[in-house]
Amino acid sequence: MLCEIMSNYQLTKSSFLSGLQCPKKLWRETNIPDQDQQISAAQRQRFETGLQVGVMARSHFDGGVLVNERDVDGAVNHTLQCIEQGVPVIFEAAFLHDECFVRTDILQNNGNGTWNLTEVKSSTSVKGEYLYDAAFQYWCLVGSGLKINRVFVQHINNLCVYPNLEDLFTTVDVTNDVIALQPEIDRHIKEFKQMLSNPKEPDVQIGEHCVKPYECDFKNDCWQNVPKQSVFEIPGLRWDKKNELVAAGIYAMADIGSTVKLSDGQRQHVSMVKSGIPLIDKSAIAVKLASLKYPLYFLDFETNDPAIPRFNNARPYQAFPFQYSCHILHKDERLSHLEYLHEDRTDPRRLIAERLLQDLGTEGTIVAYNASFEIRIIQSLVDLFDDLADQLKALIPRFWDQLDVFKQDYHHPDFGGSNSIKSVLPVLVPELNYDQLEQVHEGTEAGAEWNNMLLDLDEDRRLRTFANLRAYCELDTLAMVKIYEKLMKEINS
Repeated sequence: MLCEIMSNYQLTKSSFLSGLQCPKKLWRETNIPDQDQQISAAQRQRFETGLQVGVMARSHFDGGVLVNERDVDGAVNHTLQCIEQGVPVIFEAAFLHDECFVRTDILQNNGNGTWNLTEVKSSTSVKGEYLYDAAFQYWCLVGSGLKINRVFVQHINNLCVYPNLEDLFTTVDVTNDVIALQPEIDRHIKEFKQMLSNPKEPDVQIGEHCVKPYECDFKNDCWQNVPKQSVFEIPGLRWDKKNELVAAGIYAMADIGSTVKLSDGQRQHVSMVKSGIPLIDKSAIAVKLASLKYPLYFLDFETNDPAIPRFNNARPYQAFPFQYSCHILHKDERLSHLEYLHEDRTDPRRLIAERLLQDLGTEGTIVAYNASFEIRIIQSLVDLFDDLADQLKALIPRFWDQLDVFKQDYHHPDFGGSNSIKSVLPVLVPELNYDQLEQVHEGTEAGAEWNNMLLDLDEDRRLRTFANLRAYCELDTLAMVKIYEKLMKEINS
């Protein structure tokens, strides 16, 4: 028998990877499986991206058979039948070995009694955790009696250009790495099984593993006693240093003594938090604001960056704009608002470029928060449309980055060590709040919801999504206006 048939198992490759990240994460996922974990639109899109990439990868293999049974025994039995029949390729092959269950993306028959294992990833490189993923699968397959010749990781090639998707994937041979990891895989499996047999949750100190390689679903619970102004908010502090402080029982910045080694900037930040007094260089801010020329165009793009490109000359994960908001502040303090939202699956880039040129005119400063992003989007339009290139290029020198003020001249204890607009706005303009919005609260959600909306057949739901996308993007630019007004009052007070 090539593979044990049993419905009960303790580890899957995803739970094994959870254990590598944090044993407590694995214990909770296994022992408290019915927790109410909300899936965000961005998480749902990442999951759907993985499915789409997997389907695309299969299309490059002829004669493949998909093992589509969802129950364990049925999937394992179907896999065994495919192996015995000598099918050339098996998709989602299922194996059980020593209470470990895996489903492989692609299993290719070499015709000589050996098989090649391919793990498909939607990233653009081979990450460290992928090797452990493939190594766990290899351990299960070899343990089940299958002879594996080579192991590959197939990932997205970000140099691929639509419409030619023949080179969408890059295949990397990781066989030697996977074999070298086998003793470690075996050791971890034994440790995890023993840990899972213990009814008591393991005690694990919080640290970098709470957010890397992925943010843990249990982070909020494990971090519930972390003080608001904690060592985790010190700008630029490396994780090894944070871990040292936590190991010493130091969580709050208020408890950091003079003997703790910090850079000058970090020490200044800690001192500011302890004093509770913001550090504001009014003269430097005044110089920056004096360079602005009316009318002021407060601009924000919303973008989408699909793994599989669908528009001409687009590459995987190349961001394209589908929406923008622009508040215009005139010299007489009159405020107007312009916006664009693309509402179907056609290519939005030409329409965005033309409307942008119309709305931004030829005079006045364009204000953005982290302007390098908006400039990069405009440059992508320059590269795409030769007839609009000169007009689009003329926009770039007009940009002014509001973020620079908060990087260099305005620091506040309540920013939480961050200078993002989501951190700055609640402190400077508390009456504006992203939490009051429905459905869309940040940029990745906007892209995800836009994608979902394009495929939604429910017209009422589509219209609600349109409205929520507009409300979110409009708040982004209104936030910049209000922050600008706050800065003007600050330098004149």
